[in-house]
Amino acid sequence: MGHLAAVVVTVLVIALLVSSLAGDRSAENIICPNPNCGYRGPGAKDGGSSGCLLLILLVCGVLPGILYLLFCGKPGVVCPRCGMRVR
Repeated sequence: MGHLAAVVVTVLVIALLVSSLAGDRSAENIICPNPNCGYRGPGAKDGGSSGCLLLILLVCGVLPGILYLLFCGKPGVVCPRCGMRVR
């Protein structure tokens, strides 16, 4: 059982590292959906998971780490002018 948990933790850490290195979404051009803003240009990255917190949760238990990845894992893109979430 201990070996299975170690394999799961290793796979999750590798997946997190690969997803964080896959691409920077902050350079992605956006069109702000706010009609009062109308910004066009590169978006700002917002949110995402913390690698240190993820490791702490995975050490405490596999389930808390997986839940954290599911709910906090993906960063979004916001308008740098008005702060409205685009993705």
